[in-house]
Amino acid sequence: MTANSEQYTLQQTALLLLELCRVATRVRLSDRCVGELDHNDLMIYGSRILRKPSKGSPRVKHMLARRRHTRRGHDQLCYLLGLPESTLKRLLESWGGAEAASWLSGIVYSAVEHFETGGWHDMSVNDVLKHEIGRRLTLETPADSL
Repeated sequence: MTANSEQYTLQQTALLLLELCRVATRVRLSDRCVGELDHNDLMIYGSRILRKPSKGSPRVKHMLARRRHTRRGHDQLCYLLGLPESTLKRLLESWGGAEAASWLSGIVYSAVEHFETGGWHDMSVNDVLKHEIGRRLTLETPADSL
């Protein structure tokens, strides 16, 4: 497991996953993916995920990460979400632990499979993912407990 100063609950990890996929999908619109990231590359502010400015030479670090990812090749998640499978698993494990990562990864693959089989009309893969997570986990605090 990747060292992380803060472990998040399953619900928080799921919300971070949705935010990560939202950001990655925006990157995907420019025919790119977010590449190989770990928790040290990101800042989390509430429910927002931002990429940290690199220390030292960001250009060299970015170039090496891009070269490493290109050598491994884009996977199915890169093409659909703009997020490599290795980055997804590494970040989920860092945020929520191994069990949360395994459980949420399964939901991502289920959503991708549902999306690819069609029948979701005009829904994006992120909408399908949110639906699949929402079927298994309450993402919003119930109104009666506010």
